[in-house]
Amino acid sequence: MGHIDTSEVIRASVWIRPTGEALEEILRLTRRMSVRERGPEVPPHLTLLSGIETTRADAGVKLKRVAMRLTPFAVGLGKIHREADYFPCLY
Repeated sequence: MGHIDTSEVIRASVWIRPTGEALEEILRLTRRMSVRERGPEVPPHLTLLSGIETTRADAGVKLKRVAMRLTPFAVGLGKIHREADYFPCLY
């Protein structure tokens, strides 16, 4: 008889979050949009991966493995484009 895993399955995404001046600039913009559009304020982030379905424990193990292999990197901001939606995306 096989083992039955009863671990809770979670749905998740992997984000990176801006820091420093980029974070402050994006926060100013998203706060204004949130007030103007009467929408939720979502923490600024870049989605690297979405639609993950796994257990919390397995996600933790995999994220730690990936994090150990990464080195810091910079992402430059250019002109901002907006998607008109309840959860507007900025590109």
